[in-house]
Amino acid sequence: MKPCLRKFSYIVNLFLKEKLQFSERLRSLRDKRELSNLEIAKSIGVSHVSIGNFLEGQLPKSEHLMALAKYFGVTTDWLLGHDSSSASPAALHEQPPEYLVDDALAELEELKEKLQSLERVLLRLKQERDRRKAESAKKAKSDAR
Repeated sequence: MKPCLRKFSYIVNLFLKEKLQFSERLRSLRDKRELSNLEIAKSIGVSHVSIGNFLEGQLPKSEHLMALAKYFGVTTDWLLGHDSSSASPAALHEQPPEYLVDDALAELEELKEKLQSLERVLLRLKQERDRRKAESAKKAKSDAR
C-alpha cells in the first residue's frame, strides 16, 4: 500500500472510530439516566432528530458537543473517545441516593433554625443598643438644662 493511501486509511479509521465511540458513549449516558432524545435535545438546544443523528454516528458541531458534555458532566474528550478511561466520568454526577438528599434537607433545616436564632439575638442586641442610645441622649439632654 502506498504511504499516502496508508495515511488516508489511518485517518479514515480514526474518524470512524471517533464517530462510533461518540455515539456509543452518548447512548450509554442517555440510557444510564433514562432520558429521551427529546429531553436531551431541549436541554442543549437542538432537535430530537439531531440527537437521533448523533446516536447514529453523526458528529455534532463543537457548540453542541460542548453543550452535551456540560449537560452530562463529562469532558468533550471523553465523549469523543480521546480519553482512554473506560468508566464514564458521569458516574460522579449521577443523582445522589435518596437518603443523602434527606440528610442534606435535614441539615438545611437545622441551619435555618440556627440562622433564625441568630437573627433574634441580633435583633435583641440592636434594640438594647437603641434603648441605650435613647437613654444617653435623654440624659445628655437633661444634663444640658
